[in-house]
Amino acid sequence: MIRPAVASDEGYVLAVRNLPDARASSLDTREITEDEHTRWWADCGQAETWIIEEPCDVYIGDVCPAGYVRASLDGYVSIAVTAWARGRGVATQALREVMALRGQLVAIVQERNGTSRRLFARCGFRPIDATVVNGNVLMRYEWSTN
Repeated sequence: MIRPAVASDEGYVLAVRNLPDARASSLDTREITEDEHTRWWADCGQAETWIIEEPCDVYIGDVCPAGYVRASLDGYVSIAVTAWARGRGVATQALREVMALRGQLVAIVQERNGTSRRLFARCGFRPIDATVVNGNVLMRYEWSTN
């Protein structure tokens, strides 16, 4: 399940974004500084981000953060799921929940990121085109309710 990000989620989102596996799958693979993240969060990040929450084994009925989905106001979507929550359909469910809130989304995915390519295809995104940037093939996927 997802919930809108709140101010106290800022540090969590930065920590997940800067995990080595998340950076490796991102279009911008460098580590984001706290200052950069704080500016982005204040400008638009909190308004464009949903936190993924999943049941966890801390206490019965508890939920724990399992990643985030970002859907910018211009329609671009990205997703990061923590290692403990992968392989359980968490990303598919979270992406579909965001899709229900938006009428159109675009995902840019590295060609070598088969996991994300399969996720977006499974959720009904269509591959539109590909381009090469700094030696990486980037694939553009689109989804629309139309």
